[in-house]
Amino acid sequence: MTTSIATESNNRHVWRTGMLFKKGKKYGLLGRANWKPRFVVLTADALEYYAAPGGALKGKIDLTQCKEGDIEVMPHDCPKTGHSMSTIWRIAIQTPARRFFVAANTAPEMDSWFQDLVEITRRGKRHSLDWEHVARMEGRQAVLRAPSSHVVAAAVPAH
Repeated sequence: MTTSIATESNNRHVWRTGMLFKKGKKYGLLGRANWKPRFVVLTADALEYYAAPGGALKGKIDLTQCKEGDIEVMPHDCPKTGHSMSTIWRIAIQTPARRFFVAANTAPEMDSWFQDLVEITRRGKRHSLDWEHVARMEGRQAVLRAPSSHVVAAAVPAH
């Protein structure tokens, strides 16, 4: 069985989707940053987050200026404290504007998100996406951003 993948320049490539906890921004002198569950969509350019699947976009972490070293697993500056809903399985994303924190439910889930974030930052905006990654997506439907306005189709064997 094969999965057909069509690519158009106005579409985006979705690398991964799922639920993560996201640490909010602190407001004011004594402000607290709460952890909230978010439905996240990882693309080649950004980590978008929503209150729930199909909900309105709450925000977007621009990954286009990030380098491989800007993604950190189990960051020392964000230990689990208190009784927040989040887990200990955390990832830091350093952008030029701000440092973001997300947390996964399990260590393997954190590792998968981390690997994909690092892969995206390695490639940077200049690199086109390869079909090997698509083949590793376990037969999921994927849409890739094409480098031009051409439509590209490929058959990828499903696992």
